[in-house]
Amino acid sequence: IYPNPFESTVIINSQNQDDFSLKIYNTQGQVLYHQESITSGTALNLQEIPSQLLYIELTYKNNQRAYSKVVKY
Repeated sequence: IYPNPFESTVIINSQNQDDFSLKIYNTQGQVLYHQESITSGTALNLQEIPSQLLYIELTYKNNQRAYSKVVKY
């Protein structure tokens, strides 16, 4: 996931080439963004999310999950 930190757009890359779903949470655990069926290399415009620390959860078709932290400024 890059760039980190980011201003408005973040690119989601995954070693797993399968489609996955994505959820973005704030530090209180609230879901700020959710999208199904994303592929590696997708650019997401998150301009409307306020500046803060974000947690990103990727869920693959086999229910395997990957997590990351990013900073939105």
